[in-house]
Amino acid sequence: MTKEDLESSIKTLEILLIVFGVLVAIGVAGESVFGFKLWRKNSRLRVIQEREIANLGAVAAEANRKAEEERLARIKIEERVAWRRLTKDEQSKIGSRLRHFSGETASVWFKYWRHRRFHIRIGYHLSAERR
Repeated sequence: MTKEDLESSIKTLEILLIVFGVLVAIGVAGESVFGFKLWRKNSRLRVIQEREIANLGAVAAEANRKAEEERLARIKIEERVAWRRLTKDEQSKIGSRLRHFSGETASVWFKYWRHRRFHIRIGYHLSAERR
């Protein structure tokens, strides 16, 4: 390689160094600009997500409140109709008193049709106790 070839090669490398230096500077500047934009948008998204989480917490609290109201209403209804059910102890007592009638048939008459389920349930419990 001659001196002129080396000088030409060095000039080319100097130009390429400047070009790539400029490209690196553009890349760093672009990274800074777009990094800042990304940071701002992430901040906005976080605010929106926090609002949604707070809203969902309120919705969940309302759902829990309604569920508790419905549970209490169901308990009140169950208390109102509790007299219609025989406990195991009541079934045992009635069954032991009726045991000496075992093998005999009986008819049960009731006055109101609307209470037929109640009477059928009592009959079922009594026959289950007899077994």
